[in-house]
Amino acid sequence: MQQGVFYVPFCVMEIPKQVSELANSSGYNSVVLSASSPEGSIYSVGCVDGDGFELPVGLPAFILFDGQSCRLVDGEEGLALSSRLFGDE
Repeated sequence: MQQGVFYVPFCVMEIPKQVSELANSSGYNSVVLSASSPEGSIYSVGCVDGDGFELPVGLPAFILFDGQSCRLVDGEEGLALSSRLFGDE
């Protein structure tokens, strides 16, 4: 897999440079916009193999981006965010 190549399933979109750099430096090569609001965007990050198949990475991880800076959310905090974003209400 080439460094800096990101897979964005099902759509063509521009991933902010800061988001892709943080994902890459954290070991992820897949970035998907999961939610957005006027305050910022939440990107799901993960890994895919050379054929585009998702690889298991453990607990969910996200990058929060406010338009200027970004922050990786993983571990238990990532799991809690995943539940808020995708959980049944």
